[in-house]
Amino acid sequence: MRQFTHPVSAAMIWLLVCMLGEAIGIAGMATAYVATDSGSLPYTATILVAGGIEGLALGAFQALVLRGRVRGFSSTGWIVATLGVALLAYGASLAFGAGAPAAADAATVAPPLFLILPAAGAVGLVLGALMGAAQAMFGRLHHVPVMRWSLASGLGWALAMVVITAAASSFVPQTLGAAALIGGLTGAAAGLLLGLATLFALPRQSSFF
Repeated sequence: MRQFTHPVSAAMIWLLVCMLGEAIGIAGMATAYVATDSGSLPYTATILVAGGIEGLALGAFQALVLRGRVRGFSSTGWIVATLGVALLAYGASLAFGAGAPAAADAATVAPPLFLILPAAGAVGLVLGALMGAAQAMFGRLHHVPVMRWSLASGLGWALAMVVITAAASSFVPQTLGAAALIGGLTGAAAGLLLGLATLFALPRQSSFF
């Protein structure tokens, strides 16, 4: 991989890969929800596959940047950690029925947004911190204390989940194309926040600084 000598270049690439990974992931998840709502695909399996794609995309793109810039870094460990926690998160959401299609005769009154968004942020904080800890340990993110990366990841995912939830609550796409577009834009915004929150927790010994 090309080594960027200017620190701004490396930092910008980190932000871009976080945006790209989440744009792909959330676009896939949004289209998965539309597809399952129409009954054309099984709900549980489709959501888990889409969640796995999100974790794989984000982890792989991040690993491409970190590899060669962080001494002793394990791309495989990083990707597996990111994918594993993503699957855990979506599996937990399925277990609690989050996002599940409502029955035709069920009441559809949703809680107000001012209650939903803080809850989404809290979930993102916990799961993001868990993902950060797993990434730091299995990805061998040397020179970065696990707690520091875990907290940065938790903050980033708290912000990202607020954006994702706000978009999901405000827009209800009816077609796969609209879902992919809205999901992609939402994911890019969420990825930018994640990238900004984690950028300054990256190793000072790397070429990012």
